[in-house]
Amino acid sequence: MRRRPESVALLVDEPYASQEELLSDVCLWLDALLAEAYARDAWVGRDPQLRELLGLVVTREEFEEKLAGAGDGTADGPGQEAAALDEAIQLRMARTQTPFPYLRALRCLRLDELEERALRLCLATELDAKYEKLFGYLQDDVTLRQPSLRLCARLCAKEGEWTAKAVGRLRSSAGLAALLDAKALEKGLLAPAPALVEGLFAQDAAPAKPEPGLELHPEQVRTLRTICRERAGTVVLLCGEEGCGRRTALERAAEGPVVCCTAETLGEGMAAAALGGALLAVDCREGMPELERLPEGLLPVFLLAGERAALPKSGPPALRLRFEPPGDALREELFAFHARRCGVQGQTQALAAKFFFTPGRIAKAMEAARVRQDSLGRPLSQEELHQACYDLLDLFGQPEEGGLTLEDLVLPRMEKRQLLQAVDQVLLRRQIYESWGFGRGTPYGRGVSILLSGPPGTGKTMAARIVARQLHMRLLIVQLPQVISKYVGETEKNLRRVFEQASQASAVLFFDECDALFGKRAEVRDAQDRHANAEVAFLLKQMEDHDGVTLLATNLSQNIDAAFMRRMRFVVHFPFPDQKARESLYRKMLPSGAPVEPDVDFAFLAEKFALAGGNIKNIVLHAAFLAARENCPIGMRQLLRAAVYEQRKNQIVVVREELRQYADLMDDEL
Repeated sequence: MRRRPESVALLVDEPYASQEELLSDVCLWLDALLAEAYARDAWVGRDPQLRELLGLVVTREEFEEKLAGAGDGTADGPGQEAAALDEAIQLRMARTQTPFPYLRALRCLRLDELEERALRLCLATELDAKYEKLFGYLQDDVTLRQPSLRLCARLCAKEGEWTAKAVGRLRSSAGLAALLDAKALEKGLLAPAPALVEGLFAQDAAPAKPEPGLELHPEQVRTLRTICRERAGTVVLLCGEEGCGRRTALERAAEGPVVCCTAETLGEGMAAAALGGALLAVDCREGMPELERLPEGLLPVFLLAGERAALPKSGPPALRLRFEPPGDALREELFAFHARRCGVQGQTQALAAKFFFTPGRIAKAMEAARVRQDSLGRPLSQEELHQACYDLLDLFGQPEEGGLTLEDLVLPRMEKRQLLQAVDQVLLRRQIYESWGFGRGTPYGRGVSILLSGPPGTGKTMAARIVARQLHMRLLIVQLPQVISKYVGETEKNLRRVFEQASQASAVLFFDECDALFGKRAEVRDAQDRHANAEVAFLLKQMEDHDGVTLLATNLSQNIDAAFMRRMRFVVHFPFPDQKARESLYRKMLPSGAPVEPDVDFAFLAEKFALAGGNIKNIVLHAAFLAARENCPIGMRQLLRAAVYEQRKNQIVVVREELRQYADLMDDEL
């Protein structure tokens, strides 16, 4: 670095005009300090034999060449020139109001005189490479290119202060440690952290303004603004789901730059915040930082943590601020706002009703929809809009394919109407709870729970899949063996995880054979009964708190606990199909593209074989394979054979006389 020729002592009344001018004076001080140390402690003479060891040692001659012009004796006595330069630098820094990064770091971290001099030594090799060899000479080790803590203490400590005490002060300084390389410091060396070098010589940039959008969390923003203005010496725990707007709220409140780091990169974050005069935010998804390392000058510090994060037990005082997920009305506004911003065409109301996303995730979903829309060159369909939302989630359910609708269900009119009403209650929830005000009197229990009861094979599982498809939602089928555990507390833990996953992924939760979980509570006779009743009580609470869609299917509705029945929004009974329904099932089970003989007697099949829809499905599918094997259309012969086989599975014997006019088609089977 080029140094100014004029004497520093002549400018003590003037503030620094630039950081370069300040660092130029630091170089003058370094030269004087090292020259005086050399004069006191020189040990290598002008031995010509040392020339053979060039590169392994630093000779006295080489040292003098590096320091040519420094320490020329203009001050009064040994050590006085460095002291005078140091005093002048301190006075000029005190008079400087412009917040250069170097001065910001000193004032923010509240470094004392010893720590500030150590910082100058630490930066020496970044200012001029010549100092590498000078430090090697003074430490009697050419490999040591950075000053050690011991050398720093010897050069910079007050007169009469023990070296060991000064080293201890430097080691324990949290403010200085924020600017140093942690690994070098462990070895007893002073080396600048990468963030220090980067931040010191970076150009000041205007703080990025938060992207314009809807006002979120106004109460929290007001509280944060007060904390930021007062620079309260506290740690603020910002709790909420990822993407809930914690960092955006902090940036709106800060009215200045915010540096975000993780617990692992806390050192770099502290250096960047100190040099930039910024607030420090720590993302705690991968763990809490060591708050004891935080210098007081960096407070307040903001921890971006999860919903259940606990306040730190040690370190500075802590305050918790919660960021709740958006309600139905705000979520709908967010979907519409980000769709307009991204130029996405399509209806977003249904998305808001089903995807309980945070603001950040809504923005990502609409950006993904924009990319897909641009690649296709056309507006997205409703299914494609939903897919853009599902792409952001860890999918455990699969999309319901096949194009089945509620019209494909063979059910009495009343039961089908109940399923339609259940779908409407999901789609219209925002209007009821927000626009009409029912949400004020319904703080919980807003979820839609549907019990499907009836004999096996009557279409309960099919109905669950159709409801999920009507809502454009995934169907999460709960596998009971994965939930129920013999260990105390494990079943509850598994159930909580299931409900959390369903809420996060906006999935329809489906409990098949639910009486195994939702059975009636028994009189407590032993610990096992008490444990079983506790599981049922826990499940009741989860059902009541769940805001999504829950479907339950059972063959034995009389075994369901009365408390669950009260929480069911709909109870849909699936009756055993009568003859007319069975004939309709046969016709619906045969796809329009399948080759079918025109003389198939569906009325006879429905009359003769009193079977549920699941059995009829097996018959039609079996008949299709028989016809394909024989390379002919599906006819009465294949359907009869499949029906007889299905009866045999259920240990029902079919005799020839029962088949009447179609008995000849089964000569080789009966």
